[in-house]
Amino acid sequence: MRVLAIRGCNLASIAGDFAIDFETEPLVGSGIFAITGPTGAGKSTLLDAVCLALFNDIPRLRAAPDRSQVGESDTLSAKDTRAILRHGTGEGFAEVDFAMPGGARYRARWSVKRARGRADGRIQNYDHQFTRLDTDARLGGTRTETLAAIRDVIGLSADQFSRAVLLAQGDFEAFIRADANERAVLLERLTGSEIYAKLGQRAWDKATALRSSLDAIRRDIAVQNGLDDEQRADAEVKRDTAVAAEQAVAARLGALNRSNQWELRSAELGIRIETEEQAVADALAAADAAAPRQAALVRDRAALGFAGAWQAVADAERQRNEAGTALQRSEAAVVEAQQAEAAKVAAESEAQALRSATEAQEKQLAPAIAEAHALDLRLTEAAHHSESLDGEARKRAAALADAATHEAEARRTQDAQEAAHASHVTWLAAHAGYQQIAARESELADNVDALTSTERTHAAKADHRKNLAEQQAAALVRWNAAQETLVTWEANHTSASQASNEAEAALPP
Repeated sequence: MRVLAIRGCNLASIAGDFAIDFETEPLVGSGIFAITGPTGAGKSTLLDAVCLALFNDIPRLRAAPDRSQVGESDTLSAKDTRAILRHGTGEGFAEVDFAMPGGARYRARWSVKRARGRADGRIQNYDHQFTRLDTDARLGGTRTETLAAIRDVIGLSADQFSRAVLLAQGDFEAFIRADANERAVLLERLTGSEIYAKLGQRAWDKATALRSSLDAIRRDIAVQNGLDDEQRADAEVKRDTAVAAEQAVAARLGALNRSNQWELRSAELGIRIETEEQAVADALAAADAAAPRQAALVRDRAALGFAGAWQAVADAERQRNEAGTALQRSEAAVVEAQQAEAAKVAAESEAQALRSATEAQEKQLAPAIAEAHALDLRLTEAAHHSESLDGEARKRAAALADAATHEAEARRTQDAQEAAHASHVTWLAAHAGYQQIAARESELADNVDALTSTERTHAAKADHRKNLAEQQAAALVRWNAAQETLVTWEANHTSASQASNEAEAALPP
């Protein structure tokens, strides 16, 4: 990085604003320059401003005691960077502009102030900002994020920056005046390379310990009376042969163990076969005991077919009662129609008598026109009344005809129902015992389910017995083969054991 400008205000011994621009004359044309001045002029404050703006750190304050305090009202720690604010001022800041090798320009600013900007106000927390000048973009948000953004751009921490770029006050003078050994110690402290000296010492100690262990192992090997190459090769061949024989025996032993497991399984299956045979015998005995119940169940199942006929008898009885009620209504309608017909006949007789009387009076009372007119009026009224009676009679005649039709149909229905009822009564009298069967319908259904379940259980146990018999026969065959293999493998095991014993006897003590 290259520092472009340093600015600040009210920092330590420097009162008010100050600015140093390294891009203007005379500094821009100077290859090297020195910062000089009397004690307390603010030379170190300029370097403090750079570290303060970048890292919120002042290297020369690192050696201050932890418990020391600065000020009477604020009681700040001596290591607190806010203590650099000049006494009697309300605010201050440190700002540095710098450029990176890629050409990007940045500005880091650190500022602090007292409450309400007054010199006697309580000091507040500091503010830290980081901006890229060519894009005017602010990098980082909180103080922690801002510090991380500056580290990412520069590539150095505050400790690394103070060692590689900016030496704290007094460190350079101590370096110049020190002898060779002290200068090496100072360089390690300034550059942080003391860790490499420690690593080198640890590597030397570890190498010395490993070298001592190696010498001890070599001495142990030298004092042992080992075999020559030929004897060692012969012993290794015998050892390999014995190991191979041992592995073969182990494999054969595993096969024998599997055969033993097959035999145990065969014995277990035999026990299960006996158990299942007993269960089958028990099932057969239970089936024989249930034979009478099965026969009764077959009869009951056949009787269940007549339950519909029993219900049909009850339905026919109900229909016969309904037909009787309809017949009574039809008979009442016929009586009413007959009464209407009689009223019609009486009305017609009255009208006919009235006409006859009128004609006689017309012949006898021709001169009495007034009385004749009166009789004509009465005759007209009687005629209207007769027509009304005729219409009523026609309606009642139609109702009488409909009633007769309904009566004939009801009689036919009643006759058919009475015939069916008689047939059902006859059948019920002949099969009176089936009524009790109908009452036991639920019990018979349970018996049917029980018998069906027993039959299925019997069939399953018969199949299981057959499978167990087949498994027992197969297990017996495998057992015979395992017995023959066992005899052969025992002979081979004896041979291998002898070879192993011979190889062990040939090995040196």
